[in-house]
Amino acid sequence: MSVIKAGAEFRVAPNLSSNQFLPVIGADKDGNFIVAWEDYVNSSVVYARRFQRDGTPLGDRLLLAQEATLPAIAIGPNGDIAIAKTLQNERTYSADISVSRFNASGDRRPAFFAVERPGVQSSAAIATRPDGSYVVAWVSQGQDGSGSGVYARLFNADGSPSRSEFLVNVTTQRNQIDPAIAVDSSGNFVITWSSVAQDDSGFNVYARRFNAAGTALSAEIPVNQTTAGYQNSAAVRMDAAGNFVVVWNCETKGIVARRFDATGRPISDEISISQTSETKLPSLDMDAAGNFVVTWLEGDSESTAEVYARRFSADGTPLSDSLSVNATTEGIQSFHAVALQPDGDFVVTWQGEATDVNKYNIYAQRFEVAAEVAFGQPIYTIGEDGAPVGAEITITRTGNLQVASSVVLEVAGGTATNGQDYRLPSAEFVNFVPGEFRKTISIPILQDGLLEVDETLELRLVEVAGGRSLLHSNTQTTVTILDDDRPMGGGPGNLPGGNPPSGGGNHPNPQPGLPSVDEPSLPPVPGLRTLRGSNRKDTLTGTNAGEMLVGLRGNDRINARGGHDILIGVNPDHRTPGRKEIDQLTGGAGRDLFVLGDRQRVYYNDGNRSRAGLQDHALIKDFNRKQDAIQLHGALDYRLGASPVGKGTAIFLETGRTDELIAVVQGGGKLNLNSSAFQFV
Repeated sequence: MSVIKAGAEFRVAPNLSSNQFLPVIGADKDGNFIVAWEDYVNSSVVYARRFQRDGTPLGDRLLLAQEATLPAIAIGPNGDIAIAKTLQNERTYSADISVSRFNASGDRRPAFFAVERPGVQSSAAIATRPDGSYVVAWVSQGQDGSGSGVYARLFNADGSPSRSEFLVNVTTQRNQIDPAIAVDSSGNFVITWSSVAQDDSGFNVYARRFNAAGTALSAEIPVNQTTAGYQNSAAVRMDAAGNFVVVWNCETKGIVARRFDATGRPISDEISISQTSETKLPSLDMDAAGNFVVTWLEGDSESTAEVYARRFSADGTPLSDSLSVNATTEGIQSFHAVALQPDGDFVVTWQGEATDVNKYNIYAQRFEVAAEVAFGQPIYTIGEDGAPVGAEITITRTGNLQVASSVVLEVAGGTATNGQDYRLPSAEFVNFVPGEFRKTISIPILQDGLLEVDETLELRLVEVAGGRSLLHSNTQTTVTILDDDRPMGGGPGNLPGGNPPSGGGNHPNPQPGLPSVDEPSLPPVPGLRTLRGSNRKDTLTGTNAGEMLVGLRGNDRINARGGHDILIGVNPDHRTPGRKEIDQLTGGAGRDLFVLGDRQRVYYNDGNRSRAGLQDHALIKDFNRKQDAIQLHGALDYRLGASPVGKGTAIFLETGRTDELIAVVQGGGKLNLNSSAFQFV
């Protein structure tokens, strides 16, 4: 399943003279989202702005709190907003954790302090549970007797506390910092944090599970497997059933994640999210089914770091490549966050260095889960009557089929002429409705009544803005239009100049789509380029476009390669074409005509009926009797037999004495002179 950008990046806050920092983001059940950030002129304040799921602003910014820092945001199932932040408390004269609340319309609801105590409380985290109640966690300095520890408290939907605060971490030595919270559909929750030197190897990440009442369901759960270097900046999200994913920054590996079931048992090893260790600051969001998106900063220095995102299925399988988020690369891109919408789309917000009045602004970029669109196969064949030969021409769609999507089908070239051989607009939309996965393409073919080689039509698919389609694999296809017109001289089955004499005994119908070469002067064949050798030993190599290749005199090697070709090893204007020469003819892919005679004479006949003529013949290397044809002078009799010169089937001209070897055919299987693999002129 692929992911594409939906529109361009946009500025979240109006163009103000203030600097904006540290954005956070959340989405409601309808996919509408809100971004909050810290705004600074002379002091820090917290603003937020609400958006529809398509990025349309829902009003101006909202002032959430003054003199506040480091906001954390939670979006309730009905779009209610809760912002937790560190705020100077006038009652305790300390930095405490305050929670501001707003309903879905942006109306302010009563705020409350999650904790009020002397000292410093910081690094707030908050989560809203399905019933509208809250879990708030924070870091408290010195409260657990050794450095800092992580504490939490539960609150009812009206903001009243449902129980007293409690210590999250069991190990209290040194510092426990950076809490993060995730909840399931029953209100159970998990809290993660980083612990300093708990296993004597720098920072490590731990988790602990709690039920809806705040009772611990587990001991500390070690999250990281890699212990070398620092493991920090963890984020966590839970699905509806209580399974959870933790993502963090590993000093030696970059951004990694690990999956756990609802009991806290690890169900995966560490999953590499980024492809480099030059990363930091992961962010994570998850849907109810457990699919998740990770964002991070990547770059070898602060000035070159850019924001990246990647989407995963619930089992940890990547659903996209690493995606570059920010289009603007000048200046510093830093703190970021991601919100996953219910249909799998997501929004990333980040702090970017501005080029106008203020130094830093908050930006956002929307992403859509797109369907992958491709032609059903790279090559099709269609008759001049419009009927497909084999598979119908189709455009298929995979991935996200729950949305409508569009691509443009356009004519890219080919040897066929629009308006003469077929009729199509130069470009047209192909629209898929939700649930639709295949379109059959009809090409109106025009009967032109001309004897000509098969022609081609090149079609390609083009992405369209807003089309929710990502081109995949077969984005271009070649349609071969088989000519079904018969040569002059009568109805179907009649040959140029009439049928061969009854004494010849050969009355096949020619292969469809292959012309005859009637005259030794070799007039140009419509649609074919002619390549000629010299009257010496030549090597001629064609292209994939289809040619008529003429070796003239001498022992020639002709390789037509792809396309529909006509191969002639001799000089047809010579009195005895092919005498004293052995030519190797290789048709390659496509429908090929090997010419061993014309209306006037047989090629490779030395005229001596007392010997077999082993020194002058054609060697046809790769004959395909189902699509290729051999052309012979039709006024004489021929027979097939074992080759007297190597492997293959020999074509002999019957002379009444010693039959003359005309050609050796390799690769054709069992041949029959009365089949359509032979045509006589």
